[in-house]
Amino acid sequence: MKDLNQALNYSNQGIELCIDNETLYLLPELFFQKGRTYEKLGNYIHAIYNMETAKYIFSLMKHTKYNTAIDKIIADIQLNLLKNQGK
Repeated sequence: MKDLNQALNYSNQGIELCIDNETLYLLPELFFQKGRTYEKLGNYIHAIYNMETAKYIFSLMKHTKYNTAIDKIIADIQLNLLKNQGK
C-alpha cells in the first residue's frame, strides 16, 4: 500500500511539473499511471477519471493510437466497479 501511495505522489509531482513548465511531455502518461495506481488501490472512480484525462490529452496531441487500449482498460475498470457495487 505504501508503494502505491508513493506512486501516486510521484505521479502528482510529475503532473505538477508538466503544468508548471507548460508542457504536455509525459503528461498523459502520468495521468495514465495515476489511473492504474488508483485501479490497484480499488478506487475505480478516480482510476476512470485519470484514464479519461490521459485519453483526452493523448487526443489533443494527436496520439490517438492509445485510445483503443485506454478504452479497453476503462471498460475493464467499469466492470470491476459494477462487480464491487453488487457486493
